[in-house]
Amino acid sequence: MSEIITQLEGYLDKLKGAGVRATMDPRSVNPPTVLLAPPDFDLDVGCGGTAEFHAFVLAPPPANLDAWRALDDIAAKVADVIPIERIRATTYGVDDTSAIPALDLSWTQALSWP
Repeated sequence: MSEIITQLEGYLDKLKGAGVRATMDPRSVNPPTVLLAPPDFDLDVGCGGTAEFHAFVLAPPPANLDAWRALDDIAAKVADVIPIERIRATTYGVDDTSAIPALDLSWTQALSWP
């Protein structure tokens, strides 16, 4: 297993330890929750590179003020255990149904790979 998946599992453990409902498996999404997605990865050094991780904070629809408040509360809990660098309001399509309200929290980290 690569350091990428190991890091994701470490972040998942940190979130769960902080009492945040979180998963790495889209099949287990049950909003409100946090979905950790595989990172974007730039192979910008000889023995690895820079990973841009994404944690999607998901709320049940509709995308009204209540949903955005719930997302903000969960994002604050995530920021207590993960070094968030960027927050982007978005939607997330969990399956073939409509997209749900989301915040895309992202951060970077150097990793060795493979």
